[in-house]
Amino acid sequence: QIRDAVFIDDVVDALLAAAALPQAREPAAFNICSGVPIAVRQIGELVARKLQAPPALLRWGELPYRPGEPMRAVGDNRRFHHATGWRPRVSLDEGVARTLAYLAGPAPARLAG
Repeated sequence: QIRDAVFIDDVVDALLAAAALPQAREPAAFNICSGVPIAVRQIGELVARKLQAPPALLRWGELPYRPGEPMRAVGDNRRFHHATGWRPRVSLDEGVARTLAYLAGPAPARLAG
């Protein structure tokens, strides 16, 4: 399966860029994406390497694909880039490293409800 991964900080920057756009007469739709195809397996194996875990733990192929599961989902961000100048800045490698560092840190305080 091929996907398009974007780090959350880049998504937030894209939403802020979209909010700064002038109000349009016609609604506009944009893709907030990297535009870079990456295999789900590559992402899993990258995480395993960074955790120094054996890739065999991922057990690829043991579960069937879900009904209707797309084999490829990759966007094209050129229209959004043209409108805002936005491009993702955080690489997949850096995004995985930041995510793992966050998850390894102290548990975040929960909001009182």
